Amino acid sequence: TVICATPVIDSVSGDYETASLAWHGDGTDFQLKISPDPNGMGIVSTSANSYTFANLQPATTYTLSLRKDCTEDLLGYSAWVTTTFTTDTFECVPPDDFAIARLTNHSATFWWSGDDPCQLHVWDDNHNEWTFDSVMSPFTLDSLEESLTYFASIRHFCGIQGQIVGRWSDSLAFVTPTCQVATGLRLEEATAHSLLVTWDADNL
Repeated sequence: TVICATPVIDSVSGDYETASLAWHGDGTDFQLKISPDPNGMGIVSTSANSYTFANLQPATTYTLSLRKDCTEDLLGYSAWVTTTFTTDTFECVPPDDFAIARLTNHSATFWWSGDDPCQLHVWDDNHNEWTFDSVMSPFTLDSLEESLTYFASIRHFCGIQGQIVGRWSDSLAFVTPTCQVATGLRLEEATAHSLLVTWDADNL
């Protein structure tokens, strides 16, 4: 009886975001799949004897499955042969110099070193919160309320395709200042075309 022979896995290797499978077997048509499938690829076809799955998450165990495709010979498919691989650990750390560069009563400008985009999370004492994706330094957030306490945290997305979610930085706390009202407003001098107005500056 002629059957579709199952290929033999030779090796599996990789790093914190890839897993590479190598095998041997008769023919040139093979199919692979990975579980969990972070990229929604489903079954992948190849005519080679090796394949690399990319954009994986660190410190995660994946099941890699392989079978031979014998449909051209009207023999269907071989049984799946499987192996497991655990990606290396990798810490995607946030910027260590996240700070506020400028603060007004209605805006805050955040700064951090580096040229990579980050995700910024901001929330306030009134339980409002905002998340901003792919922001670059410096980043200015407008339309804040004065005299209100805000908090902010930032994180990177690492890896070749930016698929590795980093941990959040320690949060920054800041209070928007109050815009003081001028007092002691006085008209000092008036002419036909001008007015000289003064006020007390001690509370501004």
